Amino acid sequence: MAIPLPRPLHSLSVEELTAAAKDRRWPKWQTMALLHSLDLPTLNATFLRPGQSAAEIRAAAHALASAVGTERLMIRSDGGVEKKQYYRGGNTFPIGEIAQRAQPLLADGRAVILAGPTNRFTNCLTVMARMDRPGPGVRGTFTLEGLGPGYDVADMTRGELPPQITAQLDDVDWDNFAKPRWNEWTFTGDRCPGGEDARRRRRLERLAAQTLADGGQLAGDPRPEHAEAWLRERGYLVLFGPRTRARP
Repeated sequence: MAIPLPRPLHSLSVEELTAAAKDRRWPKWQTMALLHSLDLPTLNATFLRPGQSAAEIRAAAHALASAVGTERLMIRSDGGVEKKQYYRGGNTFPIGEIAQRAQPLLADGRAVILAGPTNRFTNCLTVMARMDRPGPGVRGTFTLEGLGPGYDVADMTRGELPPQITAQLDDVDWDNFAKPRWNEWTFTGDRCPGGEDARRRRRLERLAAQTLADGGQLAGDPRPEHAEAWLRERGYLVLFGPRTRARP
């Protein structure tokens, strides 16, 4: 069976989006297709399946870059065989490097998502949502975990950094929507051992060892102080400003 030629997410038909939103093999792409089908804000992106040729990867990258109006694209991996040391995606690269970076991931049985570029060094607010639904008809909880300027969601999901703010709604009836009142939320402030200084250092450690090393900005055995110097030299200072605080 021939592998379909990749096309940008924003060019897919309603039928194609519906099919992608039902395909559980690729959870990240499934979510993006569902969000776009609901007319919610979504980065334009292209989905590459294991088995796509280098020529198809290059063609898909150029088509997406043309649609977005950029010379750089972000790479994420999706589905396939999960490994403890799987690729830490989310970095952006020149179009000419996309094929050589995507091919090893596809050869390893994982899909690749190319997306419009983002700058993970200038985030002002990152929020991760968690929906706990124990079973059909059983009430659960809805949790929001937030990090302020200079962090990104990977700090919580892969860097194991505790959030600066947590908001939780208990006794949620998932079958009947009711807009919650403010007094029904429980807000929790920072519980990071060592405080914001310890969290910021762990952020810099992850940037040095993963993000900046993968992108080629730092080489050798980069340390947290190298990551801090790299950020400051380029004017990415939001990580070093006042911390975000919980407000009831």
